[in-house]
Amino acid sequence: MQVRVYAVRSENGWHTGMTLDWRVDAGYWLSEDGGKRRGMKLVVLQPALPIFIGLAMLEDFIENEEMDQWGKRGWTKYYRDALHSYRELLYLFTDSDRHGEEEWFTVMILEAPDAEPNAQAVKEGRQEAYRVAESPAVYRIEEKVTRRAPALERLSEAGGALRGTLQADAWQLAEALQGRLVSDEELVSLMEDKGWHGWIPLRHTFIQLGCLHGWLEVHAGIMPAEEEGKRWASKAMSRWRTASAVYRCNRCGSTEDMTVSACASCGSMECRTCTHCLNLGRIRSCSLLVAGSSFRPPASASERAAREEECGPRLAKWGLAPAQEAASTDALRYIASVRRDIDGGRSIDSRQAVTGTFLLWAVTGAGKTEMIFPLIEDALLHGGRALVATPRRDVVLELKPRIEKAFPAERVVTLYGGSPERWGEGRITLATTHQLLRFDRAFDLVIIDELDAFPYHNDPMLHRAAERVCRRGGVFVFLSATPPEVMQRQVRRGTLRHARVPVRYHRHPLPVPARVAMPAVASCLARGSFPGVLLRRMAESVGRGAQVFIFITRIRQVEGVVQLLQRQFPQVRVEGTSAADAQRGDRVLRFRKRDIRMLVTTTILERGVTVPKSDVYILDADDKLFDEASLVQMAGRAGRSKDDPAGTVVFGSRQWNRAQRRAVRQIRGMNRLARRRGYLLPIYSERSWRNG
Repeated sequence: MQVRVYAVRSENGWHTGMTLDWRVDAGYWLSEDGGKRRGMKLVVLQPALPIFIGLAMLEDFIENEEMDQWGKRGWTKYYRDALHSYRELLYLFTDSDRHGEEEWFTVMILEAPDAEPNAQAVKEGRQEAYRVAESPAVYRIEEKVTRRAPALERLSEAGGALRGTLQADAWQLAEALQGRLVSDEELVSLMEDKGWHGWIPLRHTFIQLGCLHGWLEVHAGIMPAEEEGKRWASKAMSRWRTASAVYRCNRCGSTEDMTVSACASCGSMECRTCTHCLNLGRIRSCSLLVAGSSFRPPASASERAAREEECGPRLAKWGLAPAQEAASTDALRYIASVRRDIDGGRSIDSRQAVTGTFLLWAVTGAGKTEMIFPLIEDALLHGGRALVATPRRDVVLELKPRIEKAFPAERVVTLYGGSPERWGEGRITLATTHQLLRFDRAFDLVIIDELDAFPYHNDPMLHRAAERVCRRGGVFVFLSATPPEVMQRQVRRGTLRHARVPVRYHRHPLPVPARVAMPAVASCLARGSFPGVLLRRMAESVGRGAQVFIFITRIRQVEGVVQLLQRQFPQVRVEGTSAADAQRGDRVLRFRKRDIRMLVTTTILERGVTVPKSDVYILDADDKLFDEASLVQMAGRAGRSKDDPAGTVVFGSRQWNRAQRRAVRQIRGMNRLARRRGYLLPIYSERSWRNG
């Protein structure tokens, strides 16, 4: 993408700008609007530049008191000097065969009709300023300046009426881009999806008008990264040429995985490509990224009335259990406090994206989805938008009917790879975490589900994307049964607002894992048998009619374990599945239907799968691949049904390591907290309670 840079003289002095369509800027600054012009003179550099260099030059601009006296020669020299740092990056200074330099490296000076000629420049014979003709049309600039495209010719002929339509159409595009961050190619896709085929050739015109009015922002795909504590300045452009230079992708935020090549599209000798987010489309240094500002519509009368209700009556309709209601209440109070702080002006630095963070730490099977309904409702009542982001597509599809049932008046947009609703608009959005890269300050409530799960866990790109999608004054709500250790430390220190839900909806305690000492699975496979103590426990599970999960660490061991168990339990069907199994979904369905009674699997099923009356056996529980979080998640497959709340969980291992001890400690701790707060059923009194 190439752009032009310009300088403009207003009543406040000289300023600089960058444009995708300089004719829009000419009309914006030099035409009368409401009886007063914004500017008197516009100086446009004629060679188009790569967008990343154009943005860099905006940082360089320093007003000079002599600028009022400059004509073409003065401005040409100024821009030639300003571009000196970029000479080796541009074809401009290497393709000398194309034109004489004086012919193509020049400026165009535009003046308002009533501007006085520059006397000094006229004396030098260098005054080459073109007057903008008196007309309400945006693009009625004299033919010597520009050859107008047919579509813009019609706009000019129609005068002021179509000028208003152009602004209205630009606003309509800006509305469609609210809260989004899209590349130029994605913008074309959006316009095609909406049937705006005739607008596609004019999209850069609309974008530029939107930028001038503050509705849109434009960014280069890749720019030099800011130094810690200071804004990067292109006067230090030698950094672009050093081995230590650091560049950042403005879509995914990555500073790694960059390739460099000459680019015929923008004329740069060193145009970078980000390979980190390549699966979402190519981003180069010269790529155009368009961000739409978010405008919160005023709440309706019914919404204003509903949000004045006390929190209690609003929560009652959701039918939450006591522990769920307490957690939702704490979250709503925190959200209200963040809103008050912003409205009260406590956080007044507009350069910072001031947001709140709340952790909803709920045990597996606690009913997290039901707990977020009041939070989504609160965001909607305040005229906001809500996002629920989850790592997996299947969870998005599972959540959609539940959210639609809870909010029948709202359109619920679901986004994932290949989603048909890619450009859908609604106040509630369900998305996989990678889709967050296409949003910018879009949501007032951002709910991150399973923040400790792949791919969100330990992926800085997705963390940056999540941080960017929340509006100033918005709130992040993180949901997890096993929050990362850093968050657990913040909870212990009291630096992270949170609510714990230590009990499941059926109000029975969590099954506490028991340990069975045994050799490694590899040794068992080598000798062709499992220890008798383990087989007896498994026989008890089969005998009581339980569905048996057997978790192991290695995909390559699945088939061997299946064969060994099939010999030991010939009366039931034993099968295996893993990430490498193309029939995984079908096997899980058959396991739920009890066609399969024992399922050997890996951590691929550690979360997101609920099977009534399940027992869980985790073999090689001391393996480094099983950390505390995965052990708790796998143990959480047991006891989820109110008809079989106890379940059996067994850790089979050679050693009783730290991860196992911490997992058991976490489960026991939640049971104790549930008992102390009175969330457990009365049968679990102090005298009879045995699980904590």
